[in-house]
Amino acid sequence: MSTEGETSLEERLRKRDEEIATAYAVERGNFTATLKRAQLLNPKMKITMKDVKKWRLQHLNVEKRPTKPNSWVGNFAKEEYQADLLFFDDSKEKIETINDKGKKVMVKVADNFDAGLLVVDTFSKKLAVVPMVDKTTPAIIVAMETAFERLGGKPRMLYTDAEGSLTSNGVRDWLKGEGIVHNITLMHAPLAEKMIGFIKNRVVQSIKEEEALKIDEDKNQVV
Repeated sequence: MSTEGETSLEERLRKRDEEIATAYAVERGNFTATLKRAQLLNPKMKITMKDVKKWRLQHLNVEKRPTKPNSWVGNFAKEEYQADLLFFDDSKEKIETINDKGKKVMVKVADNFDAGLLVVDTFSKKLAVVPMVDKTTPAIIVAMETAFERLGGKPRMLYTDAEGSLTSNGVRDWLKGEGIVHNITLMHAPLAEKMIGFIKNRVVQSIKEEEALKIDEDKNQVV
C-alpha cells in the first residue's frame, strides 16, 4: 500500500515530466533550450539536464517533436507558421546608384523601411515578407494580419523566437484573441531563420546586380 510520501514523490515526478515534455515540444528537441524552458516553467522543481536526458530516453517513441530542430514540419497548410524579423540594415548592404541630379550615391537596400516581418508556412514553405516602418506593437499586428492574408489565412500555431516586439503583451493578447497558439522558443525559429538568409543572400544580391546593370546603361547613355 502506497504511503503518503510515496504518492507525493510520484506526483512530483509526474509534474516534472509534464514540464519537460512541454518544454521539449516547444524547443523542437533541443536539450539546452528544453532545460532552460523547463526551469522557467517551474523554478521550484530544480530540473537538471540529467532529468531531461532521462525523460528523453523514456519517451523515444512518443515524443511530440523530432530530435532535430530543423526537421519538423506541419501536417497540413496553416497548421503552423514561423515568424521572425528581417533587418536589412544589419547586413549593411549598400548599392551604388545615380540620384535625380545625375550624381553617383551609395544608398541602403532598404531605405524605405527599418524592418520587415517574415512569415513562412512550415508545411508548404510558402512565405510572405511585410515591410514595417518600426517594431511597435501596432506595426507588428498589422504586418501579421497582412502576412496571414497572403499565406491564405491565419494559422493554428505561430512559432517565434523571444524577440521583444514579437512577444509583447499586445501581440500575445491579439494572437490569443484570434485563437492562435503562440509557441515561443528560447533559441531561433529555424525555418524562418533559414528563409531570412535566403532573402538576404539571393534577393539583396539580385537587387545589387539590377542596380549595377542600370548604372552601366546610364553610363552608356552619357557616353
